[in-house]
Amino acid sequence: MSLMDMEPDNEKIYFNLGMLSMDDKKYEEAKVWFDKAIEVVIDLFLNLLLIVEFAVVLLISRYGLQIHENQLSENLESSE
Repeated sequence: MSLMDMEPDNEKIYFNLGMLSMDDKKYEEAKVWFDKAIEVVIDLFLNLLLIVEFAVVLLISRYGLQIHENQLSENLESSE
């Protein structure tokens, strides 16, 4: 079993394979590995955003938090 099979969401594996391909002057192969590393990072980021969104919805539903547009705009104006 390869490391990629054991940790398919580890972008460092794909990045390092890209670097090894660059060392061997296999630039097209390196691009494929770097693209895969970017894809993994984007997927991880999107999953994190979904978790944050779920947490916010849970907080709002549990505690009845409400943000009114005027409160939001006041906060934005005061931070400028």
